[in-house]
Amino acid sequence: MNKEKDLKPIWVYLVAFFGVQFLAGIVIGAMYPNNTIDKINELTGVITFTAYFSTFLILFILYHKQFKEKLAKITKKDIIIIVVVAAITIALNELLSTLFTNFDVDMKNQEAVVAAFERNKTIMFAAVVIFAPIVEELVFRYSFSTFIKNQYAFVIISSLIFGLMHSTGIAIIVYFVLGLCLSLIYLKTNKNIISSIIVHILNNLFAILTLSTMLR
Repeated sequence: MNKEKDLKPIWVYLVAFFGVQFLAGIVIGAMYPNNTIDKINELTGVITFTAYFSTFLILFILYHKQFKEKLAKITKKDIIIIVVVAAITIALNELLSTLFTNFDVDMKNQEAVVAAFERNKTIMFAAVVIFAPIVEELVFRYSFSTFIKNQYAFVIISSLIFGLMHSTGIAIIVYFVLGLCLSLIYLKTNKNIISSIIVHILNNLFAILTLSTMLR
């Protein structure tokens, strides 16, 4: 992928991802003026899937050749690093989530995912496990790294914004730590976006499988 500044993933994310949600809100508001909020909550899974899939589709068209090149560059050493970092990331994420839950910390993002998953398991699985990791890694790891040249600044800033985009209050720490792990493996594997995507997918997959077990 380009070594020069590349803001396309950020712009696509802002326009397509949030654009879909904005338009969905307008349409639902026009169709159900008396219970707009309830209807939006009911359709959260569908809206989330559509927003992530639309963004993914545009980004895949733009970067599919680079994906193939990066995938071919994954080495056996990279695979070992991916497995180790994925295990650490999942363990840290579960530890912090459990800790905050026990202390009644407001975990709005996770609560929203749980509610949406209960209504639309298949499309939420696809959105959270497949499309979200690819979209978010292109935005927060690849694109950010092209204009934040200092590695320490890149790790901190990208992880902080990643956290802010996913939660509020002290719960941001959970996503900030996840962002740190993803940023570090991205750098450790010579800025191979495939590595951070895989770790992100495995982390989200574990979270969804855990959630599925809890909801049975």
